[in-house]
Amino acid sequence: MLEFVNIFSEKGLLKRNEILAKYTAWKVGGPADILFMPFTIEGLQEAIIFVNAHAIPFKIIGKGSNILVSDAGFRGIIILLNELNLEIIEQSVTRFLIPAGNSLKQISRMLAQKGNTAHEFLSGIPGTIGGAIVMNAGTPAGEIKDALIQVTVMDSMGEMSKMSKSMIEYEYRHSIFHTRKDLIVLEGDFHFPKEEIKGSSLAKIKVDSKLRKIRQPLNYPNSGSVFRNPENGHAGAMIEQLGLKGLRIGGAKVSKLHANFIINTGDANAEDILILIQTIQNRVFEAYGVSLNTEVEYLGW
Repeated sequence: MLEFVNIFSEKGLLKRNEILAKYTAWKVGGPADILFMPFTIEGLQEAIIFVNAHAIPFKIIGKGSNILVSDAGFRGIIILLNELNLEIIEQSVTRFLIPAGNSLKQISRMLAQKGNTAHEFLSGIPGTIGGAIVMNAGTPAGEIKDALIQVTVMDSMGEMSKMSKSMIEYEYRHSIFHTRKDLIVLEGDFHFPKEEIKGSSLAKIKVDSKLRKIRQPLNYPNSGSVFRNPENGHAGAMIEQLGLKGLRIGGAKVSKLHANFIINTGDANAEDILILIQTIQNRVFEAYGVSLNTEVEYLGW
């Protein structure tokens, strides 16, 4: 680890024993040995080659919206792409090259201001473009794959290449990146059509935002929807029907506004959230015989 610090301390922002709660949506999680935010693609390439050559555990994260980091933290290197010197490129009035580290909410608002549409559902999803591409993030109104043309990725040797949408093997909340852990998403190439009525996209985002404030617990740290919807059902409805809204383990609580949200009431730790997730899964299986899978990735457990 010391060798990594010596080599890369000037190639990006580097912090040792950094508490990861600062970088996760639930605001929980212990320290990482090293947190590294490279300034350039070249710095990222060198870092990826180094950690793979030295068999150092590492993880790329965005806004930490679908990650539950253990209270013990992560023994290895966490890499954030927030500081990369990549810019949004407007290739045409409907085609955009968007770096992975950009916030979905900010991108959606930018597109609305430019008069583009078919992105509005992204405005309510916590996370980044990169994370959305990996998990095929979406809502009933759409999924990220609907607008995606291709992505730029980097492999374990630091080599960059393009992948078309068909190569990504998209399914509901799943992609090839769940099995190809060696691939890092750097940017997405998207098509967003122009709106037919001027201002309609921004108006829709504003309406959706007001509805979310009513229906979702936005005043508490949360990771968005915790469970994937099972086939022919809705996770939130199942949880609510069992009377689990308000169920609490330590500082973690099932939201009373939306049963598929688990909130940090202020003093939750990662263990509280994990136990609450498992309790919900057990109760739903006992009642319905349905195994609820999470949209959450567990780190450091």
